[in-house]
Amino acid sequence: MRPRRVRLIAVDELCVRGRQEASKWLERSGVISPTRGRPPAFDVERVHALGPRRFFAGAVSERPPTPIDRMATVRDGIVETANAACRGRFDLLGYSRLSFGDPVDWHLDPISGRRAPFSHWSRLNVLDADEVGDHKVVWELNRHQWLVTLGQAYRLTGDERYGDAFARYVHQWLRANPPGVGINWASGLEVALRLIAWCWTLFLLRGSRALSPEIGAVMLGAIWAHAAHVERYLSSYFSPNTHLTGEALGLFYAGVLLAEGRQAARWRRRAAEILVQQSERQILPDGVYVEQSTCYQRYTIEIYLHYLILAARNELAVPAGVGERVQRMLDFLLAVRRPDGSVPSIGDADGGGLLPFVRRAHDDFRGVFSTAAAWFGRPDYAWAAGGLAPETLWLLGP
Repeated sequence: MRPRRVRLIAVDELCVRGRQEASKWLERSGVISPTRGRPPAFDVERVHALGPRRFFAGAVSERPPTPIDRMATVRDGIVETANAACRGRFDLLGYSRLSFGDPVDWHLDPISGRRAPFSHWSRLNVLDADEVGDHKVVWELNRHQWLVTLGQAYRLTGDERYGDAFARYVHQWLRANPPGVGINWASGLEVALRLIAWCWTLFLLRGSRALSPEIGAVMLGAIWAHAAHVERYLSSYFSPNTHLTGEALGLFYAGVLLAEGRQAARWRRRAAEILVQQSERQILPDGVYVEQSTCYQRYTIEIYLHYLILAARNELAVPAGVGERVQRMLDFLLAVRRPDGSVPSIGDADGGGLLPFVRRAHDDFRGVFSTAAAWFGRPDYAWAAGGLAPETLWLLGP
């Protein structure tokens, strides 16, 4: 960092950045472990038993939400995507049926053929395509949002193939991505999104033979390790926008799922502080997201809807101003919505989403309007949604 830049940085930022750089050096040197010790012993059956009170209603119900079971197009799309994933084929960022090898090479960009080095994540320059290929393609696979699709397909069909594929992929991933090593630890947001996907998959596969107590405990330990990494390397001063709020949501998920223990309570508290504070900073008075991007505006709404719903399920108070600011964002999107229901693409966009329960075009915001309509009791949002969306059923139940 240049000396002039250092002189302009506040003391708090210097302390945070200095602590993070020291942690990276100590991890690279082998002085400390990336996980700072072994995770506590976890019992997936206990987590499942507490789920009906703590997690999203559509994920913890014994059966899939009945309306989804009757939405033939939605159901068929989920099953088709899950079947492709079982065969090692993935639709990512506009690419169809990408293959990353068999077994999957979690560090490979199949478009360029380049493989990211197997080094401590802080040694990698993820923006150097010559070194790692297209990091966005690699990260999109490793978000594991398609594992949620496997869980949805299992819940809809009861077919154990989807649980077996989950177990196979998770075992492969954990062996190939030890904590702190490789490109898939190089972004706190990516780590948080993977954590969130794992939480959902653990509940959606409840009852599957593949989700044994042993693999459940391993997964919960991995979620713990992910949360510890996110907390240590929060994007407080580097890209403190959707990166920071997405990381905070991942921490909140882990704090709720692993509710017992000192770390979990700290994660819930720290995540809530960040999400409340950032709602004031990132949501402008007119309801426009600070980056002036409709893509990231939708993304931010998704983050806060998940937070509000999960907090309510766990009887954790959220200041009223958070919900009011989220509604201002929705009001803006309602105002710019086109007659055909689409929302114009304004500003930056990366094509991603928090947790895509169903395939949608990049300008189709009906899912967030539907969930917001149900959550806030807003008929105008229901009108914009054009009816009940599948996302709402997975999040809130029928």
